[in-house]
Amino acid sequence: MAGHDDDRHSGARSPNHRTWGKETRYLVEDIGRFLTIGPESSVLDYGCGTGRIAKVLIERYGCHVVGIDTSPSLRSIAPRYVRSERFTVSSPETWTG
Repeated sequence: MAGHDDDRHSGARSPNHRTWGKETRYLVEDIGRFLTIGPESSVLDYGCGTGRIAKVLIERYGCHVVGIDTSPSLRSIAPRYVRSERFTVSSPETWTG
């Protein structure tokens, strides 16, 4: 998808690549201001996409992140992008009762 955050995984660079990086840092800073997150914390990232927020949360706070996304293709990209044993990803159907 042109302009989407996962373009860098296909070798392409989107015009929004730099914007996504800056935005991600600001979002993680905001999350950290409102929540106490540390190595013992678990964060649910619903709509995780490629895992861009999860990756920075883990790098900054050392927390565990469970990513949920409806897209099988994004769920397959996310673990390769995040590259952390502190990250798991699954479909929303896994969490419905």
